[in-house]
Amino acid sequence: MKKITSVLFVLLSAVSMAQVGQIGHLTIFSEDGDKFYLILNGEMQNDIPQTNIRVEDLNQPYYNARIQFEDKTLMDITTNNMMIADPDGIMSDVTYKIRRDRNKKGKMKLNFF
Repeated sequence: MKKITSVLFVLLSAVSMAQVGQIGHLTIFSEDGDKFYLILNGEMQNDIPQTNIRVEDLNQPYYNARIQFEDKTLMDITTNNMMIADPDGIMSDVTYKIRRDRNKKGKMKLNFF
């Protein structure tokens, strides 16, 4: 009985420790150099609009993201499932690119890069 309890304790400890170290990183850049603010899950990530933003140590696999442009003539981009983890749930270092949709008169799009 002691062996079974010990083995279960070791396995449980190993599984919980494996989950602790998983973090991801996010980079977003504007292809055309448009400056923007990034808001993840309602929290502003930059105080000054930038053309390239990197956010490190993210601990959730998906984020709600909104991009607000310094140029108010550009429409905001909103996504409810910005993926930071791969399909297997492993946290990654991901990059997204902001570009103009050529078919929709300059509407902005966010693409996985």
